[in-house]
Amino acid sequence: MATFCCHKKLSDLIVNEIMLQTQTGKQKVETEESLLSSRERFKQFASHLQKVREEEKVNLSRELHDSLGQSLTGLKIYAHRIFNGLNGALTDAKVSLLREQVTEMIGIIDGTLKGVKKIARDIRPRILDEFGLVPAIEMFLKEFAASRGLKYVLIKETRSIEINKVSSIEVYRIFQETISNVICQSNTTMLTVKISDKQHSYVIEILDDARGQNETDLFELNPIRFVGLHERVKVFGGNLHFSVDESSGVSVVLSIPKNETK
Repeated sequence: MATFCCHKKLSDLIVNEIMLQTQTGKQKVETEESLLSSRERFKQFASHLQKVREEEKVNLSRELHDSLGQSLTGLKIYAHRIFNGLNGALTDAKVSLLREQVTEMIGIIDGTLKGVKKIARDIRPRILDEFGLVPAIEMFLKEFAASRGLKYVLIKETRSIEINKVSSIEVYRIFQETISNVICQSNTTMLTVKISDKQHSYVIEILDDARGQNETDLFELNPIRFVGLHERVKVFGGNLHFSVDESSGVSVVLSIPKNETK
């Protein structure tokens, strides 16, 4: 009987060892697959990031050419006209014409100044450095809603988000891209944004009232963009959650931990 028990224990040990090796092998395969998947996502994200940077350069180049370039060309034309108009006697008719041309030049200069401010704001909002993240978000939301003809509600349960400058610009860009390129659809009429101060984190909630969407449509629209957003959130140790309800719209919750951003 003792010999039988001994063999049984040995058999159990062998079986357990085989099972352990099998589980270890399975875990190893799963880990390798996970690493490969992570590398592929990182590769896609890096490619997406490069594409975004190139698009930003193209947009900046276009803004400089179309806005500043054309404005400066216009100013040069009017300067030549005024210069030529100063030749000879200055009759009342010529003075009146010169005044009209100077007025046109002032209009071009005003437009150019607005263009310069827009370009500077797109590169890095000055309001972000001077007044903080919450006012910058409010300014962007106001301008975005006006440009799209949308209504919006901003609920501010806190007036400031105290985080460092690097995290601040990341949060702003995530907010900007989420609204501009992800959740706003053709049937969006209202945006609701709530900014709150929790015990361990700041939370920005965004609600888009575009109905009739589902998660598959939203996430398959541009999967790399979602990977990019989640990777950017990791910069400050935050969390980004999307949810879709066909009857109420898209909800986005961005959490910014306080202990990671001081």
